[in-house]
Amino acid sequence: MWPLPLPEHLRKTIDSDIADLRNLGTSQWGGSLTAGLFLQEFVGDVPWVHLDIAGTMNADGDEGWLSRGATAFGVRTFVELVERFETPKPAKR
Repeated sequence: MWPLPLPEHLRKTIDSDIADLRNLGTSQWGGSLTAGLFLQEFVGDVPWVHLDIAGTMNADGDEGWLSRGATAFGVRTFVELVERFETPKPAKR
């Protein structure tokens, strides 16, 4: 896990002639980065995270907690992080 750079020079790869933005960059490089740049267009000043789980890990077969196919690597860690930093709800009266 790392702070995803959002290189300005890749921003132009999500420009479109027929839409406001493309959801897939025109370059063969920087897919995670252009995905982050795409998401950045919609969040404004809201803190956000790009959880890139597509294709980051595949299991060839069932083993332990893994099942064959995409494993959604990172999701468990992200859920744990959210649970640890979740703002407590006020007690009911």
